Amino acid sequence: MRSECLMSFRLLLVVLSTICLLMACGEDVVEGSNGDDENSSANKQEDNQEDENSGPTGPEDCEDDEFYNPTLGECQVAGEENNQDPQNNQDPQNNQDPEECQGDQVFDPSTEECVDPGEIENCGPGNLIGTSCRTDGGSLPNATVNLEGVDCDGNYFFMTTIADAEGNYEFEDVPGGRHELEIISGSFSNVDEVDIYQGQTTELTSDNAKICVTQEDVTIGILQGSFDDIAGILTPLGIDYEVITNAGETFGYLDNMLKYDIIFVECINNLSSLTNNPFDADLSDLASNIRTFVESGHSLYVSDYSHSFVSEAFPEIATYYQPNPNIGTGGRTTTAEVVSEDMQTLLGTTTTDIYFNTSWSVVDSVGPMTTIHFRGDVETSQGQLDGKPLMFSYDDLVGEGRVIYTSFHNQDDLQENMQEILEFVIFQL
Repeated sequence: MRSECLMSFRLLLVVLSTICLLMACGEDVVEGSNGDDENSSANKQEDNQEDENSGPTGPEDCEDDEFYNPTLGECQVAGEENNQDPQNNQDPQNNQDPEECQGDQVFDPSTEECVDPGEIENCGPGNLIGTSCRTDGGSLPNATVNLEGVDCDGNYFFMTTIADAEGNYEFEDVPGGRHELEIISGSFSNVDEVDIYQGQTTELTSDNAKICVTQEDVTIGILQGSFDDIAGILTPLGIDYEVITNAGETFGYLDNMLKYDIIFVECINNLSSLTNNPFDADLSDLASNIRTFVESGHSLYVSDYSHSFVSEAFPEIATYYQPNPNIGTGGRTTTAEVVSEDMQTLLGTTTTDIYFNTSWSVVDSVGPMTTIHFRGDVETSQGQLDGKPLMFSYDDLVGEGRVIYTSFHNQDDLQENMQEILEFVIFQL
């Protein structure tokens, strides 16, 4: 019995020893597993730290086509979708309009912000090329083109040039920024803004970009007559006009004349026939009104037989053949000398043919302040007369008004070159 108990006790010890051994190994396995995990996590942290240390730390670590994004701490390729350089990322809602600039501020087109003079970014010089154009979009030769604004130092600048025969113009070394461009031709003009960028050429030559003069605030009156059709030239150009239905009332009272910027007097109108007017103005009054009209900065165009509107008001600018100027032979073509530089530039020649379909008034000579545009040897009822003016202009030195006279008409005898001449004349008034 004792031996059986002893054996049972020994067996119990073996079982307990085995259990203890198994429990100890389990702890070692658990402890070993936790150690491996901790070592692995530490290794990963070290690896991550190495990756972070090896990444870009600033713009100097980026390639030429990349920029450094400090938010993400990485280099990104400029221009790719969702990649925007914070240095150049402008919120369009923060962009300003030029009209918002206050005081001495100027508009910087490169940043679309109002800045103080002299603070425009990339303010170095650029260039500008353009084409001046008429009210109908056609090229406008000989237009005056003015460019003004503020330079890189905040100082006012002004540049001017004259458009060539095709209306082309150019400015070089223009300070960067938004400036004001003005096109002027006679009574017609237009002003617009133009942006100049450093090292670039701004082009205003396409139909959508070029700047055309407008008729805004230009009122035109036509005293109709015969052998002329001024309205037929103005209408295709998109120019509005009024027909003067009561010449005596218009020319007899200065205020009635002054409401027009330009007055066209077609052929076969006689100033002396207007003395029967409601203002009891005699011939000298009518002539005085016309002269004051021009001296006030307005313009007058007179054709052929209506020469009395010139000779009575401005006897010093031209002398007509006496005793009767109306001696030019009709049905003849005269090869005229193109005298003025403006007309030479327009036509690209020094001679041109002018056709007279009926008798016409002969100008004998002009005054020293008068510009002859065409002259020629002409056939008259009194024989051939050499070197007679066929078209002239006079610019008033006080009010900058202008008078233009042509011996030829613009209806029955209108040839292609004469059409070009008369269209040009309109934008010189």
